[in-house]
Amino acid sequence: YDDLFGFAVTQIFIQGSRTYALAKGGIYYSDVIENGFDPYESQGYCSAHKLLTHSSGWYTGSDCGFSISDDSGYTWTDYSNGLENLRVWNIARTNLYYYAMVYSVDDGLFRSKTYLNEWERVPNDLGMMYLSDIDILDNIIFAVGNGMLYRSDDFGNTFETILGAGSGSYLYIKNNKVFFFSNTEIKYSTDVGITWQTWISGITGAIELYCMAISESEDTSFV
Repeated sequence: YDDLFGFAVTQIFIQGSRTYALAKGGIYYSDVIENGFDPYESQGYCSAHKLLTHSSGWYTGSDCGFSISDDSGYTWTDYSNGLENLRVWNIARTNLYYYAMVYSVDDGLFRSKTYLNEWERVPNDLGMMYLSDIDILDNIIFAVGNGMLYRSDDFGNTFETILGAGSGSYLYIKNNKVFFFSNTEIKYSTDVGITWQTWISGITGAIELYCMAISESEDTSFV
């Protein structure tokens, strides 16, 4: 599409019949995909590293911190008490907490209760650990740090190391499956990270695998 040609598109998502793309520091939208994309007028928006949509609102993590929109991205409200001057690269949400993965002078995982706007580091080693990814499935938090996959079923109070997942760098969650990527193989779990199976192996020549999307049919999968 000429509107976005030559620019890095970092995220695509669909709300209703409208397609949105993050690119060039802003939000773009398309109501008729054949006609391309137009800039989405947005007030108070800070170029996001990650945008999360939820039934209760839209959320962004950016160099400005953590922001919330309750009108589908048209206006944004800062929600960053305790994240001042920190760069938020990834975000997630359970039914009780927001989570922010921070890259800054002090790396780590932060959380805030959804109704408080008071951020704190999670009370364990991941609070000060360099993390490469986080995601949520059924209120269970998955985080990747030091090449290992961690899991918390108590909203981040404690984390356990998932040894059966092996080592890797990134997560992808879809259709109640957790996918975990190393440089040579992709593993997956269908029971929220308790047991793991190898999905694709024998990958060669990869410096680092990062998944943007997975599409599965009966006989073919695309990654």
